[in-house]
Amino acid sequence: MAAIVDLLASFVDVKTMIGVRHGLPTPVGIAAVEKPGMKIQPHAIWFPWASPRNKVESASQYLNEIRRQRGPNGRFYKALIWAPEKTWTFFEHMMRRGILKRSGKVENWFDDGSTAMLFYTKEPD
Repeated sequence: MAAIVDLLASFVDVKTMIGVRHGLPTPVGIAAVEKPGMKIQPHAIWFPWASPRNKVESASQYLNEIRRQRGPNGRFYKALIWAPEKTWTFFEHMMRRGILKRSGKVENWFDDGSTAMLFYTKEPD
């Protein structure tokens, strides 16, 4: 638990993601955001009871909120997501919902030498 608290302290914004569980609004995860300049780098920590549907719906809602925000220069923020291969299918769901675009693969991105796929938010219509 202390590791999670230390991790969250290093971010500029933290938001609880809400999903429906047993017919009631329930926290299903935490979104923490790094904000270098006009770019936003969100990170999700999912609670064990979050279903795949909870994750897709709450992440979609959160990313939609982010992509509609404007920075001080009036331009829309871009969320950049460096996704490990095991999560690409999840982010492809976000692409089908019209929220994200895929930029390309980056070899040896993570500490273990694995490949990342860069996804970024589309500008709102």
